[in-house]
Amino acid sequence: MLDSYVEIDLDKIGANARAITQKYSDYKYFIAVLKGDGYGHGMEVANEMYKNGINYFAVSSLEEAQSFRKVNKDAPLLCLHPVHLSRIEEAKRLNLTIAVNELDYLKRLLDLNIDCNFKVHLQIDTGFNRLGFKDKNEVKTAVDMINGSNFVLEGIYQHFATAGIFDPHWDEQVRNFKELTSLIDLNKIPIVHLYGQFRFNAHPPETAFYNRRENGHCNLRLQCCPRFSFKFAKGQTSQNAKQLLH
Repeated sequence: MLDSYVEIDLDKIGANARAITQKYSDYKYFIAVLKGDGYGHGMEVANEMYKNGINYFAVSSLEEAQSFRKVNKDAPLLCLHPVHLSRIEEAKRLNLTIAVNELDYLKRLLDLNIDCNFKVHLQIDTGFNRLGFKDKNEVKTAVDMINGSNFVLEGIYQHFATAGIFDPHWDEQVRNFKELTSLIDLNKIPIVHLYGQFRFNAHPPETAFYNRRENGHCNLRLQCCPRFSFKFAKGQTSQNAKQLLH
């Protein structure tokens, strides 16, 4: 056994998941983003979260999707980054929901004539300046193309660049999202998710009921438990702890 390691408490992971889903019970979907091997927790945390109300998961690559499917075969799973077209059959075998971030990618995807009712989520860029649609007419074209295919438009989403606490840029991104989706009917899309980097020290990996705000401010007061602890051999210093955190 290593002299230094992190011990994950799955019971507390489950308790924290319940705290989120019970407090925000009016939400239909709770999406846990498990990038980077579950943010270092290991994909094994997925089942504990799934048993306690988290009903959708997201990863950033096919490799992470493969790791997830080794521990959970059934939960809905979104790949947040577009899947390379040469690996679409692999995504099909993994039962992935795929992200579409530009019109050209969507056209080439549909040209493959895949015999599969893929679930699709459109990615919108409202100010993070990474991936996503930036033109409302292209958003409408993409929605029309998907609705005219055998694919299912299940979701639409964007990534906040900031945390959203007394944050004018957060509000600007919300306005941008509304503008970019103004030519489509969001009520016809089952999952509309706006997620960001706001996390809690005591929470499971980034859980996307997504920056809930009331009266213009974040309302994220939850009673949660620390989910891991650091273990060190006798005589090791606090410097070792700092190294483990990076």
